[in-house]
Amino acid sequence: MFYTVYMWFYYLIFIVLGLCAGSFINVLLYRLDREGGIVTDRSKCRNCATRLKWYDLIPVLSYIFLKARCRYCKKQISILYPIVELSTAAVFLLFFIFNYSLFATDYWLLTIGYWLLAISAFIALFFFDYLYMILPDKITLPMIVLVLVYDIAALRWEALNPILTGLTLAGLFAILHGVSKGNWMGFGDVKLILLIGLIFGFPVAPIIFIVSTWIASICGLTLILFRKATVKSALPFGTFLSAISVIFILFEHELSFLSKIF
Repeated sequence: MFYTVYMWFYYLIFIVLGLCAGSFINVLLYRLDREGGIVTDRSKCRNCATRLKWYDLIPVLSYIFLKARCRYCKKQISILYPIVELSTAAVFLLFFIFNYSLFATDYWLLTIGYWLLAISAFIALFFFDYLYMILPDKITLPMIVLVLVYDIAALRWEALNPILTGLTLAGLFAILHGVSKGNWMGFGDVKLILLIGLIFGFPVAPIIFIVSTWIASICGLTLILFRKATVKSALPFGTFLSAISVIFILFEHELSFLSKIF
């Protein structure tokens, strides 16, 4: 009985953390690089520009209680808000369920915080690329610096593996970007694959790239088949890279068999 209550307590903590992280990701999606920014500006209705109260901003619950409409102008609120919050909460919960053994490791708080931050960054990049076809430097570059410091400080795989993997993959992406003049992939993808290399190292980072390429190709061909796109249509490749990265964070042990390919 005690163990069950204990586990549900942790479930609740990670769900709440995920909802809060998802709420902040929504702030990034709608206010990053815009007038006022995410620090000095306040949350406003995108239709009537009325400043929202704290009780209008409770993740998911406010959306439900307000019946998906602004309290002030009654304009429909985008369903993307609860989708981002719920998906982030679900990923946080899955991370705990499949990685609760991390609590038994040294510096467990730092390690868990590191992975939750990486998950949050990938989810933000997923939606940014899907919605706007951009991968903001204000998310990618600080994460690259943070992960690089963590790799060196924690001596992960002696630090050399992820650093060399990230630089190699980023170099290949940079060549593809230059040869195609940005038509095959944007330079944001170069920085994203560098981040993935620094986090996962070899052989996981190349596997993430290969799997993402396969899935992106299948999605692209499906869209062309149903005449929803053409061969010249751009796909948000960063969305696929980010999604597969999150999957590998969640199910690292379950997907370890893929490493035998290399």
